[in-house]
Amino acid sequence: PKALHTARDRSACIEEALTFLGANLHKNLTLDEISSAAMMSRRSFTTGFHTVTGQSCGNYLRQVRMRRAVDLLRKTPLSISQVAEGVGFYDASHFYKLCTELYGVSPVQLRRELSQWTREYGDRIYRQTLRELSWAKPYDEASMERHRCAMSFY
Repeated sequence: PKALHTARDRSACIEEALTFLGANLHKNLTLDEISSAAMMSRRSFTTGFHTVTGQSCGNYLRQVRMRRAVDLLRKTPLSISQVAEGVGFYDASHFYKLCTELYGVSPVQLRRELSQWTREYGDRIYRQTLRELSWAKPYDEASMERHRCAMSFY
């Protein structure tokens, strides 16, 4: 696809890609598929995505997947494998490894802790903890809220 050159066009295309990512979180997406959805060349997309979000597409996708996985661990009785598959990890062991790296505990232990925190402190502490568990900065709250809504179809 022909690359667009103005900052406004790039931002609009990145917004399109973020919507696409939210709607296809459960799929194993390639950078070519995402950049194509944004109607940008791969190189322009990679640069533009980092400019708009402050992070790589891969880091953003891992962040969104892990936030969604934490939410599923807390709110559903799904198995760890089902959670991993539901948010787009290609296998449960990859999800387990990333969860352990990021949060210092296994998904099973994280589920127990989230359940305990929710029982003791309610949703307020859960939301605060989820923000603290995030390792990558969202590029702005309004856009993140739109993408949370786009991902709420689960």
